[in-house]
Amino acid sequence: KYPLAHIEICECNLARFPQVQAFVKSDKVKRWGEHVRVRHVRGTLPAIRLMDEYGETQQTLNIEKWDTDTITDFINTWVEY
Repeated sequence: KYPLAHIEICECNLARFPQVQAFVKSDKVKRWGEHVRVRHVRGTLPAIRLMDEYGETQQTLNIEKWDTDTITDFINTWVEY
């Protein structure tokens, strides 16, 4: 498990990914407190970065085709909170 995850999105691309948009715009992210953050990165496609305790990226996964339940299940499985 990882102590921190960043969900990276670009506002300009977000409408193309309605499931990711629904997840980010909902209050679901608040459930994990400081362990899960949404970062706005210009020009990026939706991705989740799993990070170690020092904030170093350990793994990056593309989440373009994931639905809200898949994102939630993934975070519950791989992020310590």
